[in-house]
Amino acid sequence: MVKHKGEDRLDIQIIQELQQDATQSSRGLAEKLGREASTIRRRVARLIKSNLIRIVAVPHPSQESYEAWAILGINTAVGHQETVTNGLAKCDLLYTIANCLGRFDIVALGHFPSMEELQHFADTKLSRLKGITRVETLVLMPPKKYHGLRW
Repeated sequence: MVKHKGEDRLDIQIIQELQQDATQSSRGLAEKLGREASTIRRRVARLIKSNLIRIVAVPHPSQESYEAWAILGINTAVGHQETVTNGLAKCDLLYTIANCLGRFDIVALGHFPSMEELQHFADTKLSRLKGITRVETLVLMPPKKYHGLRW
């Protein structure tokens, strides 16, 4: 299927609107974007089916029971980056894991119920992953903005 520039722009507009409020109706989105509700429904369904977007609930951080938020900068031995990344992906307390260029090979973001849990994670689960040569942990203060939520 060949996409036209207008179609790409509409997809972007739909995504931007859903990022602000994913509970908006197709009719409401259609009115905002000057399109038919059926067009919006079809586009949203296609974006979801093609895994370009996912509609999820994000709890407000003040309602979560996480006291320790951390960024982990991880360096790996040559040839181990993918293995370490895959191992980190299995950790439920990490919500973002990315290979990167620069100072670190991998950056992971996590939130933990307590500082003790963060330390336990570093001492047990993280230390079990073969191929990690260095970890720098940045402990964050409570976020001012999280998934578009501010407080």
